[in-house]
Amino acid sequence: MDLILSLLDQYDWVIYIVSLLGILLYLGVARRAYREYRFSVFALEREEKFREARQAFLFAIFFAGIMGVTFYVNVSPGRAVGAPAALRATPTPTPVVIGPTLTPELTATPTRTPTPRPSPTPSAPRNTPTPVVSPTPAPSPTPRAVPPNCPNPGVRIVSPGMNQNVSGSVAVVGTAKIENFQFYKVEFAAGDPPDPNAWAVIGDVVRQPVENGVLATWPAGAFPPGVYWLRLTVVDITGNFPPPCDVRVVVTGP
Repeated sequence: MDLILSLLDQYDWVIYIVSLLGILLYLGVARRAYREYRFSVFALEREEKFREARQAFLFAIFFAGIMGVTFYVNVSPGRAVGAPAALRATPTPTPVVIGPTLTPELTATPTRTPTPRPSPTPSAPRNTPTPVVSPTPAPSPTPRAVPPNCPNPGVRIVSPGMNQNVSGSVAVVGTAKIENFQFYKVEFAAGDPPDPNAWAVIGDVVRQPVENGVLATWPAGAFPPGVYWLRLTVVDITGNFPPPCDVRVVVTGP
């Protein structure tokens, strides 16, 4: 911790310059993406530009947070800027306990004559009972995930299964590969049934087809427990797409 504070004291102006450049850069990216979002015609393109503007704005907030933390550390009360940790620490005096000095008469250990003990009488041997070995219970079979009923083999989620309990970080496994493939996206929404306007993309659109692999990773543990829906949509180069593949899951905890 002292090393980090010393680096903040010594290189605070470098952190200010880098943070300011990061803020200006990502604000410019966000402004350009938002302008393209306003003049986009297709809904998917508008969604992608809006997400790009939002990510750039979050990066600008991140650099602003770094600048704010550096400024707070440098001006926080009770801490001298640039002072080493050894000077900032307040030494605690070690208490000295003074006790009475024992005289040789008091510290002498009296000599005791050992008293002979009678030898134990050997007892008759006892019959040791034979231990009973309990049978080892057979492990219960792990239930298999039931994939949703998706008619198109090129648009299919195989894991998690329908109505499966999930928690933590969930890998969405399946296939996104159709003729004249352009991109695919994995979305999620809460509720049963979900609000049609509440679907949100997990991560970003992917422009490489996937066959029997990980399509996306959903941080289910970051959301409140309850019923959620996952949706896979695959779009071709003409902008058309077959029926999406939906799967219902239950988030049980973080």
